Amino acid sequence: MSVIGTTTTSSGDESSGGVIKKASPNLSLYELPMIQKKIIQRSCKGPISIKRVDPKGEYIVIENTSIKKPLVLTNWVLKRRGVDVPANTFKFEKHFVLHPNRQVKIYAKDKGNNNPPHELMSETVATWGVGTYALTILCNHLNQEKATLLEKVEHYERDIQINRSTTDAHRKTTSAASRFAETFFGVDLDADGTAARDPDVNVARDFEFYYERNVRP
Repeated sequence: MSVIGTTTTSSGDESSGGVIKKASPNLSLYELPMIQKKIIQRSCKGPISIKRVDPKGEYIVIENTSIKKPLVLTNWVLKRRGVDVPANTFKFEKHFVLHPNRQVKIYAKDKGNNNPPHELMSETVATWGVGTYALTILCNHLNQEKATLLEKVEHYERDIQINRSTTDAHRKTTSAASRFAETFFGVDLDADGTAARDPDVNVARDFEFYYERNVRP
C-alpha cells in the first residue's frame, strides 16, 4: 500500500485566552491558548483514494485518480470507526461506476442528496462521526483494503517565559539614550535609536562612554 501523503494542521482555542497564569519577581509566565494539531494520513492501492472526510461527519468523498480508467465499485464497502466515532459501513450498489478523475460524495442519512453517480446517501449511517482518532477504510468486493484515511488529533500547551529583568534593562538603556541625545546634541531619537532631526549626528559614538559612567552603576 502506497502512502499518498500526510497533512498537519494547527489551531488555537480562543476560549483559553492569553492570560498570565503565574508571576515571580523576575519572570512572567504566559500560557498560550491550547494548540490543536490534526494529522491526516492517506494510503491507497491503485487509482482510488479517500479524498476527504467532512469535519462535521456529514459525508465522505471518494476519488478515482485515474485519468482514463473507470472503476466498478459493485459491492465495495466503505468503513469508518475510531475513538468517539461510531462504527459505520456503506456498501456500493450493483453496477456503480466511478469515472476517471471524478469524485463521489457519500452522505450520512438526511445530510445531503442521493444523486448518482456524484452523490450518494446512506439509509443507515446517521453520522460518519468526529473524534480524536478515526480510521476510514475502503474495501473491494473481496474485502481487500484499497484505500485508507487516518485522522489523529493531538492537544498540547506551549509556555513562553519572558525575563522581566532583561526587559527592564532594555527600557532603562533606551530611556538613557534618549536623555543623552537630547542633552548633548539637542535631538530626539526615533524608535530605532537614530537621530530624528539630524541624520548626521552620531549619537552611538559617544553614548557607550556616557552610559558606563552615568547609568550602569
